[in-house]
Parts: sequence; C-alpha cells; structure tokens
Amino acid sequence: MKFMLLLYDNPDARHLLTPELMEDMGALMTELTASGELVATDAFAGTATTVKPQVGGAPVITDGPYAEAKEVMGGFLILECDAARANQIAADWPAAALTAAIEVRPLMVHDG
Repeated sequence: MKFMLLLYDNPDARHLLTPELMEDMGALMTELTASGELVATDAFAGTATTVKPQVGGAPVITDGPYAEAKEVMGGFLILECDAARANQIAADWPAAALTAAIEVRPLMVHDG
C-alpha cells in the first residue's frame, strides 16, 4: 500500500536543524531508497495558493494554505509499505521533534 507523509514545518524552528540532524535525515532517506520503500519525495518552494470554486461565479484565489496556521507544509514523501511501517517512519523522522506534525495518509489505488 502507498502512503503519503506530509511534513509540516515551523519556519521559526528551522535554525534548530543542525548539520548532524540533516545527516540523520539523509541517512534515513538512503535507507528508504535502498529498501524500495521510498517512491517519491520533494520539498515545497514558496507559498501555496488556494482556489475555491464558486457556484455561478469566478473562483476565489487566495494566497497561503487553506487552513491558517503557524506551521507550513514543507514537503512530502510517498512510501510503499504497510500502515505500521509508515507510522514508524514518521515517528523516526530525525526532525520530528522540531516539526509541527507529520501527517500519514493512505493513497487510493487505481486499477486499470
């Protein structure tokens, strides 16, 4: 099964990301790549926009994420594993103590 880990980040805590912590994240990414569990990953650049379609009118486009929060979504990983393993990877994320949250979402499988 595939899972998406959404990495939320507190921009005010980024100064706490030490070179050692970055090395630990690199090591985990190497492990996930070698095991075949990592399907895709990337970081987000800039800020998001939200598009809200309006019935009978032009869509409303606003700056920023849908929900107002001090945390921002910083990136994602897509994993191929079971739910327990996806949760464990989120718990083992080296910067987890500095991030606001890591959301684990199962992805739908589309056959055919």
